[in-house]
Amino acid sequence: MKEAMRKKRRGAEKRGEGTARSLRHSVVIAFRQTLTLILGGWRGFVALPWMWMFKSLLIVGFVGSLWFGQKYVWEQLDQPISKVDIRGAFTHLQEDDLRVVMTRALGKGFFSVDIDSVKQRVEQQPWVEQASIRRIWPDRLEIHVVEEVPVALWNGVSLLNPYGKAFTPADTGIVTQQLPVLEGPEGQEHMVLESYVQMHEKLRAQGITILSLKLEPRGAWTIGVDGGVSVMLGREHIDDRLARFAKVFNGYLQANIAKVKLIDARYTNGVSVDWRDEPSVANDKG
Repeated sequence: MKEAMRKKRRGAEKRGEGTARSLRHSVVIAFRQTLTLILGGWRGFVALPWMWMFKSLLIVGFVGSLWFGQKYVWEQLDQPISKVDIRGAFTHLQEDDLRVVMTRALGKGFFSVDIDSVKQRVEQQPWVEQASIRRIWPDRLEIHVVEEVPVALWNGVSLLNPYGKAFTPADTGIVTQQLPVLEGPEGQEHMVLESYVQMHEKLRAQGITILSLKLEPRGAWTIGVDGGVSVMLGREHIDDRLARFAKVFNGYLQANIAKVKLIDARYTNGVSVDWRDEPSVANDKG
């Protein structure tokens, strides 16, 4: 009986062990299947270019940070221009006129303001010979202006500077009373001014002042001297004719200048005088 009971118990234990082994086997199989599924999904994720995506995101973030940072710094540095200082010695130029021109620069950024454009607008003013502009941190512009110096009246409406450049202010009457009057074809300003200087130096040594000089389109010269007398010099041998005129003028005509209307120096051996109350006298015109 006892032996039968022992056999029965051992049979039950074996059946329990088999059941346990079967259960453990089932759990292991299930675990392996689950792990296989998980790893299979992870390998699918790893198969994607995730490193490339990660690096791209880093680059985009870095570039964006730089752009926003640069923009912020630029906005802080590029402060609006709030003041304009004008430097220069002015006789005819009105500083208020310059300030009107410079108001276009106010409100522009310190770095973004177009200095060349501002300079060009200033130099377009008739009395401005040249201008230079510099930035002064943090919000100021300083402009140095050189005013035109008139040395002659040109064709009745413009003025010439010492370099023979014509400029036309709104009112030339304020300076023309003390200036010589020059006339000539457009584009010949420099040449006429240079000729005036040379003739003026020659006659000034003889005590004669040239008040006007005219160049005809055909190339003939006429000067105006003291007393409102015109002297015709022609197109050639100008130095010889000036010397001959000066000799006659100082020798006889100066004392009678009020009676002289016109002098024609286009002669080989003398001059022709047109008197205000007498007919003209000619002598070997050449």
